[in-house]
Amino acid sequence: MENYGDDGPWMWVAFAPGCRLIVAFAISPRKQYVADELVKSTVKRLSESMPLFVTDGLEFYEKAGHPSLYG
Repeated sequence: MENYGDDGPWMWVAFAPGCRLIVAFAISPRKQYVADELVKSTVKRLSESMPLFVTDGLEFYEKAGHPSLYG
């Protein structure tokens, strides 16, 4: 899939399927900064290990999961 964004609304959801818990969500444009914030928010709410992400293949998630974003 191409690495692209658009200005239309996009529903971003991070959830823990084992307990059916929505960990983080946003309704925002499909942009890198939103992916970054969603991943940061998800990591803050989970254990110390990096969660598994299953996506539609948008490259924003890979960049958002980079350890340099977490200081």
